[in-house]
Amino acid sequence: MTRRFDKEFKIHAVRLVVEEGKAVAQTARQLDISPKTRSNLYIHSYA
Repeated sequence: MTRRFDKEFKIHAVRLVVEEGKAVAQTARQLDISPKTRSNLYIHSYA
């Protein structure tokens, strides 16, 4: 079953990477995001 993430979750994840300077891999593990999703951590939707 595919997990769906709401817009707020996506924005939160991207802010951790972009604004707080955390590593994508670290953020993905912290948020329990799969490796496939991690490779595309919604950066494109934040810009």
